Amino acid sequence: LFAALRDHKSFAEGGFTPWAKFEAHLKVPGVVKYDEFFNSPETDGFVGREWLLKKCKSWVMDDSINQRLFVIYGDAGTGKTAFVRHLAQDQQLVRSVHICIYDRTSTRTAKDTLKDLSYVLAHRNESYYQALKNKNLEEIQNMSEDALFEFLFLDPLKTEKDKYLLIIDGLDEMELNSGLDALMRIFRQFSDRINPNISFLITTRPDEHITHHLNKIGKGCPLVSATLNKESSQADLLTYIRHKLSQTNASSDALEEKILDASDGNFAYLDLLFKEAQESGAQ
Repeated sequence: LFAALRDHKSFAEGGFTPWAKFEAHLKVPGVVKYDEFFNSPETDGFVGREWLLKKCKSWVMDDSINQRLFVIYGDAGTGKTAFVRHLAQDQQLVRSVHICIYDRTSTRTAKDTLKDLSYVLAHRNESYYQALKNKNLEEIQNMSEDALFEFLFLDPLKTEKDKYLLIIDGLDEMELNSGLDALMRIFRQFSDRINPNISFLITTRPDEHITHHLNKIGKGCPLVSATLNKESSQADLLTYIRHKLSQTNASSDALEEKILDASDGNFAYLDLLFKEAQESGAQ
């Protein structure tokens, strides 16, 4: 009732709208809320990755690609989540994001991932909300992962005209059987049946088990992907270092190169380095 009262969609002529059912059957506890993710302070000052931003956006609009699944590979600290947050600034392009978090069980299963994507999309996409509102959402309680994907994404999205992205960040954090394996099975089975206007973007570490799964989805055709590593990130790392050093009086070519070498391609290292430097300077 509280959820219904606080949301403008909860009332309509004649009583409650179906939105209360969305709260009851699709809302997943413990997930990172889309608005919180989008408005994170970490969004401020993002620099670099223009090549990746351009590649993702052109891929979404490219009608010649059959498999609507884009993969960003990268080890821990290479900036996968930071880029997703940056990409999500384009809210017309990115309509839903699910973040898999290693210590939150509800974010790491295929079923909860699909429900969370659907719940956020219903908030942000009126045509999708209209397509789902008359469905019996109580049915999803006993559905398999495959049936749930069909129920929430195949039929309701089949008439969508806009091109947009749904993002799953941190695939490698998923539980193995009920999460990763189940979701990969779904994409193998349904990826070529999804409305071609709807694209999925996944970020993950390049673990062998995961790459094996993803390679099978393309059915002989490799999925479009990008890898964030030391080699591909050199220019972005240097741009970030220069941006941070420009806020100080310590900038020099020698210092830039020293920090770049020490980072070993890891943005998390740079974040920690500059945060400690700032705190030290404040003292």
